[in-house]
Amino acid sequence: MASERDFECWAETFGVTSMGQLEDDPLRIQKMLKKRALRNMICSYFNGIAERNLVSPPREVRIYANETEELEMRDCHVGSVRLIDEFIGQLLTFRKVNALEVAAGDGRLSIDLLRSRFAAIDCFDQCPKAVKKMEQLQEAYGVIKKVDQATMQGYVWEDKYSGIFLRWCIGYLTDEELKAFLQKASLHLHKNENNRTRQFVPESFIIVFDNVAPPCITLGPFNGQIMRNEERIENIFREAGLKIHDKSQLVVLRKRYRPVRAWALY
Repeated sequence: MASERDFECWAETFGVTSMGQLEDDPLRIQKMLKKRALRNMICSYFNGIAERNLVSPPREVRIYANETEELEMRDCHVGSVRLIDEFIGQLLTFRKVNALEVAAGDGRLSIDLLRSRFAAIDCFDQCPKAVKKMEQLQEAYGVIKKVDQATMQGYVWEDKYSGIFLRWCIGYLTDEELKAFLQKASLHLHKNENNRTRQFVPESFIIVFDNVAPPCITLGPFNGQIMRNEERIENIFREAGLKIHDKSQLVVLRKRYRPVRAWALY
């Protein structure tokens, strides 16, 4: 974290004695943002002014913030793909035939992971722009069979799947909406009808991957999502009539982000 001492160390180099001198000097802001030790301090200073005065921060600060957010999102995506891949790789009975990606966004999970694991993939999302991107992927990759525009509450279930994937989307639903969605999803898992062993062994799963709030706490909403604690999440699973076959370790993808976990449900 940047400190006043960090600023003082660099002040002489950039010819400034206070943060206020930067307010009308975008070129100097741009140069100082290149120094890692000063970035958080400069962004915090100008974001504070913007919030108090109900204005936008300088363009240079906005560009840096957008670039930082894009990098963080890309890192989180890559980390989540790796974790989900490792997790489903441990589910030895998982019959990876076809999959549904729920609230798929631009379909990156399907392209970066699911297409290497499943012979056919369906996707849906409520955002028209996301659906358009997925349709472009559908043309480029034959593994994506169907793309729909729908909300999680309004999705019309037509097929059965060996894997139904929910990544970073359960926070958009209330507890009752999530329970209802999971109940419908469970009815559209392929059932293991030819299992001759005395003990049932699931071969199809609902995979939920999301952030986990600290115990006894619910956070948000942030960007339209709430973040539930582990006990509350797993209570919803049980109320939906689902069993937890396995769950991953809690992992922190980035320092300032909440930990994530994956669950395999049937």
